[in-house]
Amino acid sequence: MVIAARLRRSADIARTRTEGLAHGDRAFGLWSRANAVGTLRLAVSTQRGLGGAVARNRARRRLREAVRVELRERAALPALDLVLVARTGLARASAGALRAGVAREVDRLARLPA
Repeated sequence: MVIAARLRRSADIARTRTEGLAHGDRAFGLWSRANAVGTLRLAVSTQRGLGGAVARNRARRRLREAVRVELRERAALPALDLVLVARTGLARASAGALRAGVAREVDRLARLPA
């Protein structure tokens, strides 16, 4: 079981977005970057274009839950900083489609060299 810590520092988030590998699909963007901390860290954000506060909070909760479920099923992932950004397609994505997209990206991350 992999438990992700929160990626809190804005400098770390910005560094992950500028220096990291970009992945994702219609529902979310994902940037990943190796870290020296030794644990998986995660930040989830939304943009104002997604809607009001309620819509943005719902999008963040849906993304966090999809990631939580997928990470719970994984034995190990490399020490990475992950930044997930909700896109407008997230509002229309079903829970199954969102989870499948997250699973595909987590599988891709698991294959990265340590």
